[in-house]
Amino acid sequence: MPAPARHGLPFFTAGPEPTFPVGAYHCAELPYLFTVDYAEALTSTQRRLSSDMVRTWSDFARTGRAGWPRLRADAPYVRVFAGGSGTTDLAAAHSYEFWRSLD
Repeated sequence: MPAPARHGLPFFTAGPEPTFPVGAYHCAELPYLFTVDYAEALTSTQRRLSSDMVRTWSDFARTGRAGWPRLRADAPYVRVFAGGSGTTDLAAAHSYEFWRSLD
């Protein structure tokens, strides 16, 4: 089993196994949203995450409401799907003030 799959990510079924942590690579969310033939099958935990993501995105498409507060400077929270549902302070989690100070 490729290393990313051992760490909870569906990964490509063909091709070389990566020798480095892949993180949140481009298109990593697609196996959670669509049936794809290029990735490993989702585990039961991943299927629960997939259902939560599909339901949330579908509700947003249908209603225009995300189901959590709008991101604002005075309320910099975003929805977190991995590891359970909840919100996190995006600016603090990504050291926004530090990076901004480098300008």
